[in-house]
Formats: sequence, C-alpha cells, structure tokens
Amino acid sequence: MIRLAVAAVLVLAGLLFAVRPRGEQTLALAVHRARVADQVVSLEASGALEPETEKVVTVPREAAGGEIEEIVEEGTIVEKGAVLARLSTDRLEKAERGARNDLKGKEAELGKTRRDGIVAGAEDQQKVADRTSDLTKNRKELAYLEGGPDSRTVNALSLKIEKARLDEKYLTGRLAAQQELKNRGFLSELDYESIKTDLTKARLDLTKQENLLALQREGPLPQERERSRTLVTRFSHDLDLARKQATSQVKLRALAAAKKEAEIADRAASLDEARRKKRRATLTAPIAGIVVYAGSMFGTRIEVGADVWPGMQLVRVIQPGALRAQVQINERWIDRVKVGQPARVFPLGRSAACPARVHSISRIADPRDQKDPSSPRDFTVVLLLERVGPSGTVRGGAGGPARGNGPELRPALLCTATIEVARPRAVARLPVDLVRSRDKNQVELAALRAGKAVRFKATVVEEAPDHVYVTGVPDGTDLLFLDP
Repeated sequence: MIRLAVAAVLVLAGLLFAVRPRGEQTLALAVHRARVADQVVSLEASGALEPETEKVVTVPREAAGGEIEEIVEEGTIVEKGAVLARLSTDRLEKAERGARNDLKGKEAELGKTRRDGIVAGAEDQQKVADRTSDLTKNRKELAYLEGGPDSRTVNALSLKIEKARLDEKYLTGRLAAQQELKNRGFLSELDYESIKTDLTKARLDLTKQENLLALQREGPLPQERERSRTLVTRFSHDLDLARKQATSQVKLRALAAAKKEAEIADRAASLDEARRKKRRATLTAPIAGIVVYAGSMFGTRIEVGADVWPGMQLVRVIQPGALRAQVQINERWIDRVKVGQPARVFPLGRSAACPARVHSISRIADPRDQKDPSSPRDFTVVLLLERVGPSGTVRGGAGGPARGNGPELRPALLCTATIEVARPRAVARLPVDLVRSRDKNQVELAALRAGKAVRFKATVVEEAPDHVYVTGVPDGTDLLFLDP
C-alpha cells in the first residue's frame, strides 16, 4: 500500500509540472528580500599597515667590498643626522692617503717650479743686461771710429812731440858740453855714456810720438770701421734675441706654473672626493624615527662584521606617528578606485575601523603568483589613515579618537579595508547569485509571486565583486536564488 501511495504522489507531481504555464518554475529553496534604499558601494581589499614616512638607507657604491664595523640596534629611536652604521674604510683611507700624498707632491713641484722660474728669470735679465752693455760699448767704439781723428789726442801728441824735441835739443847740447869735458879729463866715461843714453831715449820717444801723430791724423782704417759695424749689428741682434727669449721664458714659466696649479686643483678635488667617499661610509639617519633592519638577502645578516655591497638595503628609518594601509585590488575593479575616495581600514585584532582615504594607485599590476604570469593581477592601492597618536588611536573625522579595543597600530600589522566607490540612490543591493542571465546592464531575476517563480528584467546601475545594485525591483520583493 505504501508503495502504491508513493507512486501516486510522483505521478501527480509529474502531471502538475507538465501542465504549468511556460515562464513559471518550481520554487527555489532560498529567497532574498530586496530592500530599495540609498546604498554605499564598497570594494573590499586586504593588506597591511606601513609607515607613511619611511626612508631606506642603502650601502653606497664607495663601500663596495666592505663590512659593517658599527650599527645601531634595531628599534632604536634616532634623530635626523644620527649615525646609524659605520662601514669598513681601509680601502677608502688608503685612497685618501694616496690622494693626500699626490696633492703634497704636486704642491712641492709647484714650489720648485716657481723657485726655478725666479732663478731662470734672473739669469735671463742678466743676459739681457750683458747684451745691452756689449751693444753700448760697441756703438761707442763705432762712433769713435767713424768720427775721424781725435783733436784732443792730436794736440796732446803735438805737445809731446814739442817736448820731445826740446828734450832732444837740450840733451844734444849737454852731450856736446860733456864731450868737451871728457876730452879735457874732467868727466868720467860713465857719466858721458849715461847722458848719451838719455839722448837716445829722447830721440826714440820723439820718433814714437811722431808716428802716433801720423796714425791719428790718418784716422781708422775702413776694415776697422766695417768690423765695428758688424759687431754693433751682431750685438743688436743678440740683445733682441735675449729680450724675446726672456719674454717667452716668462710665458713658458707662467704656463708651467698654471699647469702645476691645475694639477694641484685636480689633486685637491681627488682628495675631497676621497674624503667624501670616506664620509659616505658613515651612514646617518635621513629622518627622525625608529630603526628597523632591512630584510636579509642571500643569507646575509645585518650585524657587525657582515659583508655589504653597493645598493644593499641596510636599515629603514620609519616614523611611527603616521601610518598608511597598502592593499591589493584586482585589475577587474581597479577602474572604480579613484584618488581621494573615502575608505575604512580594519586592523587585525581591533574592533573599530580607522577612517582613511585613497592616496595613490600603482601604475602596473603585479601577478599574485610571481611564478605564474597568467595568475590574476592586482594593483597596489595606498590608503592614508588619520594621524596616529602616541597611544595608537586614530583621529576620526570629528576630531575624536576611533573607539575600540585592540593592539596599538604599528607597521606590518595585517588589515582589511573597504573603499567607497559610489553612492547610488533608491537602488536594491542584491547578491550576484540572484542573477539568472545578463545582457550588458540588463539582468534577469526571478521573483516569488503567489508561490510561483516569475522572471523579470532589472537595470544594473552599480556593481561590486559580490553584489549588484539595480533599479526596477519593487521594495520587499522576494527574489529566488539559482537552483543548486
């Protein structure tokens, strides 16, 4: 009997289903009651808090091949300009010593060049003075030779000849008198010979003076005058050459000194560069904040004695007073996000949301799985939170702290966020599972009316990953979900 009753019920159900009008279906297992109201369209995202102001301190290229000599402890609060780390500077100190020695060597060379220049300049001036003296002397000689007989010399020689003739006459008379005395025996032979010798000398002197007078009256020979002219021309050329050489040597010495000065300036610049590189091996805080060690790479730990390389991120200095949230938005919805849109951030472990605004949107989407380029891509959106106070509270829009219990806000704290992208008016917010089909902005829904499923069209005005916001749905309508 029971089997016959069950079979009868199944046959009756089949007949009822067969005779139902087209467009009506059996009732689904669950319904959603639509409420028409002003809605807020939000996108949900997840991410983490990070400091709004953060500076990464990297190893400069000058410290290549070095190691950490000193470094502050992680978590230390530092002021701007405080020393964060010192890197080994053996190579840099060696380079600085070499640059300093080069500079001193070039300065010594410049001093020697200037001293040698002073000595060479004095020698050149002495050479010019000697050539000037020789030229003056030869010009006077030429003037003398070209001037003819010297009247004073001629007069002097004439007077000497006159005197020599008087002496000869006097000695001749005396010699005759002495001859007579000698003949009579009153004068010795020796005295006589003495007077005779004086007479011979007087005659020779007279002949000499007469010859000199004859030469003076004739004047210099043409060969002597030509020779004197040649000497004057030669010494004139020598003087011009000496002056030109002196001038050119002055210029050459000036150029040599200028070259040495340029080399000194270059060595000084090299020394300054070496000192700058050495100073750069002492890393200082770019801002005031808390020191956080950067992540280790290739098994390298941030500690004293660790090797470093150019570009290595050593420490980060963060300012804990201002935080921001960095969340990921799928590329399907990124066009709905605009800078300046309001948002709410829900830090992990806190019961209250933190107000925020969209600050920036990355230009490039990154794949979620770096090893799979075909994986979904997300854009990075930065949300600026209101300024965080010392107690970790967030200032709300009205100036009061955000209420709620939980841990203090800090960098790296996980969070979720909702970004308000639109505020449509008089629309129904429906789960996407209610949509039977869609053609652009038209969707087909199924309403429960008089116990029957009736399909109708509605217009989509906004949408989110899990909901659509539509018009054309009466308030309080019970909508059917898709059958399982």
